Amino acid sequence: MTEFLKINANFNIKEYTFDSGNEELNFFIFQMANDFIKEEYTQVYVLKKVKENYIIGYFTLSCCQIEFNKDLYSIEEKTRYIPGLLIGQLAIDKECQNKNFGTYLLTKAIEIGFKISNKVGCRLMIVDASTDLKIIGFYGKLNFKFVRKGLGEKVVGEL
Repeated sequence: MTEFLKINANFNIKEYTFDSGNEELNFFIFQMANDFIKEEYTQVYVLKKVKENYIIGYFTLSCCQIEFNKDLYSIEEKTRYIPGLLIGQLAIDKECQNKNFGTYLLTKAIEIGFKISNKVGCRLMIVDASTDLKIIGFYGKLNFKFVRKGLGEKVVGEL
């Protein structure tokens, strides 16, 4: 059984087990997440095992904007800045990777994004992801596109 929840700044993450295999993502959840929540830079959502101190995965959501540029992927210019929602972190414990938990969490983030977009202006959902072919493929299969198409093709070509 799993439980999906938004954590608050008092959530004692240090009591939990989590290892994504990525030091940067591990460092964020254990060392930075509570401060980011406290300072209102982001909200952190976790998927955990019920009645266990084990985090399966997490993601963060923050408001963001990008400046309009003619190279943007299929977005017409209506304003100088385009409002969006940023998935700044998404990580799955390495024991749970390749078991659809990433897809589940990304779907939850999208659901939250749709709810937010019904209350405030939100044109895009942006992912700040590593430039790794496996990760790019993961987001691609879920219909995420590079904001700047030419740059995205260049990044993939260089990998």
